Amino acid sequence: PNNLKNDDINEDNILKILIASDIHLGYEQTIKRTQENDSFLVFEEILQYAKSYEVDFILLGGDLFHEAKPPPNVITQCINLLRSYCLSDKSVKIQLLTDPKLVFNHCNNKNVNYEDPNINVGIPVFTIHGNHDDPSFGAIGSLDLLAATGFVNYFGKWTDVTQVSIAPILISKGITTVALYGLSYMNDQRLSRLMRNEKFHMLRTNEIQDPFNIFILHQNRAPHSYNSFIPENLLPDFLDLVIWGHEHECLIIPEESKLNRNIHICQPGSSIATSLTLGEAMPKHVGILSIYKNKYQMEPLKLKTVRPFVFEDLVLNDYNNEITIFKSRTEAVEEFIDNYIENKLISKVAKLQTGHQNQPEIPLIRLRIFYSDDHDMFQTLRLSQKYYHVVANPNDIIVFHKCSSKLRKKDIQKFENLELNEITKIFNFDNNTKDWKRSIQGGMTDYFNEHDRINKLTVLSLTGLNGALLRFVNTNDTKAFHDLVRHQMKKTLNYLIQNSYNDKKEVVKAIQDYRNIRMQKKQEEKMEEQSFFNARCDMVVKSIKNDSLSDNNKDNFTLLRGKGRRQGTNKRNHSKI
Repeated sequence: PNNLKNDDINEDNILKILIASDIHLGYEQTIKRTQENDSFLVFEEILQYAKSYEVDFILLGGDLFHEAKPPPNVITQCINLLRSYCLSDKSVKIQLLTDPKLVFNHCNNKNVNYEDPNINVGIPVFTIHGNHDDPSFGAIGSLDLLAATGFVNYFGKWTDVTQVSIAPILISKGITTVALYGLSYMNDQRLSRLMRNEKFHMLRTNEIQDPFNIFILHQNRAPHSYNSFIPENLLPDFLDLVIWGHEHECLIIPEESKLNRNIHICQPGSSIATSLTLGEAMPKHVGILSIYKNKYQMEPLKLKTVRPFVFEDLVLNDYNNEITIFKSRTEAVEEFIDNYIENKLISKVAKLQTGHQNQPEIPLIRLRIFYSDDHDMFQTLRLSQKYYHVVANPNDIIVFHKCSSKLRKKDIQKFENLELNEITKIFNFDNNTKDWKRSIQGGMTDYFNEHDRINKLTVLSLTGLNGALLRFVNTNDTKAFHDLVRHQMKKTLNYLIQNSYNDKKEVVKAIQDYRNIRMQKKQEEKMEEQSFFNARCDMVVKSIKNDSLSDNNKDNFTLLRGKGRRQGTNKRNHSKI
């Protein structure tokens, strides 16, 4: 990144953007009352940063909400915050150069909110949706609602599963122009396949010379499973900066891509911890992105209202000499762990306290214990009760992982440089009886394909279970399993009523025969289950491909200049804040 601190650069030509992602408004609203307000406290801090730094707009990388259909109180709190910080008489100095009907095709209001004469927008918000606030289960989602009210500019919504063609939003300030490409969450495997098959395109124009090209997306960056991530080397070389949402570890300072050295990647990370992992325990930031022509710099801003979170790995093999056995090994380990939490982990919380008046005091603590002897495991109920009012997650402070007796903590610290087979050797049981799975779906498949378990599933199908699991994890679809069971029971009943049976044994055999028929037609079964889940979505949104970006007009893509809004237009007060 280039340094823009130059007295010769006119501030009117520097475009300032606040970058944030994965705010997860409403997280823990219905589960843990301790953390129900965390997301709103942090979101307000982010908006305060935007106001104090007088940014030109806010850019969000998806998952503004934790649920696709958040409860009314969550939406209300979000609207109140946006109303307080983003509506004002402050002059908006940016201009939209793209035809808004093209990039906001899916919205009822096909224009940017700061050009709406009915509302006074001081800080525009541009956002894509993520996997948590994906409106796949209905035509209208939470972001559609915010866009209809005029509080956000919702872009990047794509519904065509056969190809992707992204047109940029061209935004200018003075002599600086940004081409902003956005793609809301899509199924990772599908998008990865489209990119590999060269069915992923970013449209460019020759009317604007050398704009600064930004791409914001919400997908897996890390290779969680085979082809279920977006390869960086397949991203277009002309991009200057990629804003990568979805991954929760904060890497706010842009880094050169290791697989595509022509682009830099900024990973804002989540604003709050939604899982007790090492990446979530890293310091959380948002960034002020300043752009002048084709140069930029990122200023990280630490979030001070984040709940303190201490994460630590403990390998018991390192402490065998310190564990004093007075009654039993199990009791000795439990007492050792208790002292470790109280004297070492709790004491680290003070270092994470920022002094901000809105920062929650009760911390999150996760101790990941690696053990090699079964006698090292103990029931954690007593410790949960002891720390009930001390930590925010008393019921899941501890998680156990069995490992080789050769494992030491120094080995864990070297994992970044190890191959997968080397890691497997370190973590495996000494007798090598533990199988390593690349995904839960893979584990389920192997489990039910075992010879002695092949008949465990008769009415339910493995394809359907894996599909429901994917939707439950990726999009918080809490009814996926319920609807799947009813659907597959109905299918089996429809098959059975076509014949008559004399006794229970014949019915059981008929169900097994029907299961075998379905297993022989795996591809048809997979397509049928996919059709079932798609039907649940009740999608009524027309494809953007058919509405605006057909193959016939890609080559003729032109930019229509929007009228923009001059500084002070439709304002009651023309003064600058």
